[in-house]
Amino acid sequence: MLKLPNLDDRMYEQMVEAARKQIPALYPAWTDENAHDPGMTMLEMLTWLIEMQQYYLNRVTEANERKFLKLLGVMPRGAVPASVEVQFEGVAAKSKLPRGTKLLAGGLVFETAEPLLLVPAVPDKLIVATDAGYFDYTASNEGRNVSFPAFGAKGEAGSRLYIGFAEPLPTNQLLTLSIRLYENYPIVPVQDSEGERIPSAKLAWRMFGDDGEDRPADWRPVDLRRDETNHLSQSGKLLFRLERPMQPKVIGPATDRERYWICCEVVEAGFELPPKIEHVAFNAVTAFQHDTWSLMEEFDWDGRSGQGQSLEISHYLAFFGALRIQVRTEAQGEWEEWSEAGVLPSEVPEDKRKVYALSRNDESKTVRIAFGEEVGGQAPPDGIGRLRVICHSGRFRDQRRIGAGNGLPHQRCELPCASVVAEAFRLQIGEKDPISGEWLWYDWHRVEDFDRSGPDDRHFLLDPLNGIVLFGDNEKGMAPPPSDEPNIVVISLRSTEGVSGNINAALIQRFVEPWPDVELVRPVNRTVAAGGRAPETLEEAKLRARTELQQPATAVTAEDVERIVLNTPGLRVARARALPLFRKGLKQYPADRSPAALSVVVVPYSESPKPMPSRGFMETVRRHLDKRRMITTDIQILPPEYIEISVHAVIVVEPSFKDETNIVIRELTQLLQPFDNKDGMSGWAFGRTVYKGDIYGVINRIPGVSYIQDLWISAEGRGFHKDADGDIQIPPYGLVYSGEHDIELISLTEL
Repeated sequence: MLKLPNLDDRMYEQMVEAARKQIPALYPAWTDENAHDPGMTMLEMLTWLIEMQQYYLNRVTEANERKFLKLLGVMPRGAVPASVEVQFEGVAAKSKLPRGTKLLAGGLVFETAEPLLLVPAVPDKLIVATDAGYFDYTASNEGRNVSFPAFGAKGEAGSRLYIGFAEPLPTNQLLTLSIRLYENYPIVPVQDSEGERIPSAKLAWRMFGDDGEDRPADWRPVDLRRDETNHLSQSGKLLFRLERPMQPKVIGPATDRERYWICCEVVEAGFELPPKIEHVAFNAVTAFQHDTWSLMEEFDWDGRSGQGQSLEISHYLAFFGALRIQVRTEAQGEWEEWSEAGVLPSEVPEDKRKVYALSRNDESKTVRIAFGEEVGGQAPPDGIGRLRVICHSGRFRDQRRIGAGNGLPHQRCELPCASVVAEAFRLQIGEKDPISGEWLWYDWHRVEDFDRSGPDDRHFLLDPLNGIVLFGDNEKGMAPPPSDEPNIVVISLRSTEGVSGNINAALIQRFVEPWPDVELVRPVNRTVAAGGRAPETLEEAKLRARTELQQPATAVTAEDVERIVLNTPGLRVARARALPLFRKGLKQYPADRSPAALSVVVVPYSESPKPMPSRGFMETVRRHLDKRRMITTDIQILPPEYIEISVHAVIVVEPSFKDETNIVIRELTQLLQPFDNKDGMSGWAFGRTVYKGDIYGVINRIPGVSYIQDLWISAEGRGFHKDADGDIQIPPYGLVYSGEHDIELISLTEL
């Protein structure tokens, strides 16, 4: 960013004195420079105007800064709700939690992100089977922050994770299994909803049961509907169905009892980091720290006679709260509110009755809305986004009308809550039809400012922090039309406490309003809630703008390419090296070059001494980089070529250092490593020759070493060669790692 110049750098007295000194040269006949002279009065007045202009030019107000940020495409962000996984314990019978179920943690409200079927099932046995045998990790799953390898230390093909239950799981029901992985690694992957990660390994989920055709019980595939874990590459949930009944089986020691099992098997290996599981749970769902006061959802409608005469909605507010239906007209796109059947007088003709009927299903916690002949009325007209369902809590029934339009400029209305989620806020203003006298409702749209608003634009501003709505002045944005009744209505409203929602574990303990099905069920969060952020201040937005401007959006230079690759969403990329005009196979690079070629070497973070990226890993990097490359560039993603370096040395040392061979080996191991270590030493540079001088320097710096009597280097791998000086030259995409070192220490007293 450029340094802002000081435009207000001259005082009033200095400017007056400078002007007086120019009078003799510009106007020699002007000899009276005293204060009583009218010319001096004019000069002082003009100087005062200039001084005031300098003062205001030098001031950049908050409004100016917001406009400048808007030109850069940056606006201060609102509060972000925290999220946490909530597990439900004490489930004695099957029941359904609708989406948006409200939970309580102290004074904070959390809401479930999706519907959940509660089943009386608890994993009471976890066994990992590898070539080395069966390992029981049930105790690790019951503890906190104790992880275990899901498929052994290497995650090889054929390894299995068995999850056992005392009772069989229900069939033909959408079941949810939550898996939380250990993710406390030095490199945190970038989270981006648009990023597509190709899994490094392939897994298959099965259950032990029969197929209903008089065949013996065997492992059958489950109907996997959604895998948020992406083949156990991240924490998430599995949504699946069992099409056949489960059968009992003994897994592990023969003395163990029979259980009902589901199994996850590694079909195709390739994990850079074999997954470690911290907790496996049924009856778990993600909850966000926000409180929905009113919810609006739109539906398409295809209501041909005999078909599509109803719709179903599943939400906590729809089932336990109040519900209203709006239908968009075909004329101007305004919305009409229909009435619930039984409200209109019976003398209204059926073809004119704009009614609907509600029925609630206690088992599925859904609401069915019926139209047309079924309820003795007309059906809504067909169309996309034709129906709108508005449901709200009981306390919001009388608070949803926030004011009546007065027709005056800059009308303000206060919301019943602060800390509003701006993206979820929707507003309508009603106008009475002059002919029928019925209310017609028009959507008004939230804008950041009225700069581009005209007198006919239904726009408003929202102050989410304080919960204030501001309307225009009939020149920049329409003012709400005057009304004798409250006609400004909120149809969608959600509040959040932002950073305050980052609560500790075990603070979510009950439902806000429990109902009979869940009176004995206990919600609990085993981990801390995270992700909640306070509203972004102007200074934070300016800092973010500077950071984003420095980040490359297009891969132009080699540094741009490396930075983009290191920030590939969902991956832990430890190192990246861009090689312009290089293609694998060139022998004399950079003397020989391949036009339009770009090779990128990627090293994943791993606990292996030779981290190798899988095909899925490299394909994910390629797709991410392909969207940002120069159109004339041909990209090739390469794994590193590892060269094993072994050092053979005869070293003369002090007598007290005679038995410290391990110290020399440790220093050599820290030098010859593919990436940075915890001691702060940088990894070996890509393609850098291993000089004997590097080895001499490391050994000679060790306290107790007198001198090196003899030293030579050997190497194992592909693509290297040893020159006449004994140095190891590795390929441009090569890295080194430490092999077996042969170190002989000779005491000075033995010479």
